[in-house]
Amino acid sequence: VDPGSDAVYRSSKDSGFARSRDRGETWEMLTNGPLSYPIFRVTAGRSRSTIYALAFETNYAQCPDGCSPLSRTDDEGVTWRDVTPTGLTGGLLDATEIAVDPTSDSVLYAGRAGLLKSTDGGQTWARSEAGLPADSTVFSIAVDPNVPSTVYAGTSAGLFRSQDAGAHWVATTVSGSVTAVAVNPSNPSLVYAGTL
Repeated sequence: VDPGSDAVYRSSKDSGFARSRDRGETWEMLTNGPLSYPIFRVTAGRSRSTIYALAFETNYAQCPDGCSPLSRTDDEGVTWRDVTPTGLTGGLLDATEIAVDPTSDSVLYAGRAGLLKSTDGGQTWARSEAGLPADSTVFSIAVDPNVPSTVYAGTSAGLFRSQDAGAHWVATTVSGSVTAVAVNPSNPSLVYAGTL
């Protein structure tokens, strides 16, 4: 859901990538951009025009180990550019989660086999894992909409919190595999976590 308009974006392996401008009443297919891959997750940025699409790469001739190309649009899906990180082992390889800082479209978090952060809209990436267990899988990421320096990561080793925008992480009291996490925008002290 685009927080700045009535636009809703959806994707599926079989039906492709589509946009609704009337809260899901009608849909239009978007035929440009990251549509050569099944799209796994779509995330809206702070501005109504910026959308990120995380897709699972199935062209193994191009990507022998499997990877998750990340694309960005700044015009509501008309044109796209690839912002997938290069030169990193793991990280966005097989990534299944991405989150955008609600105050800045340039700040992104992504993960599965570890956690990465970009502060320039995906042009460059760096690992952001201090305090996370070395072998943990990152299933979910949530950024506090009121205090964006507070970030939550749901992992196979429990729920972790960072209060310095991902530079350092500490474990919370939630253990087990945390597959979903959300922050209540009206009351950021209220955090929801889904576990297996």
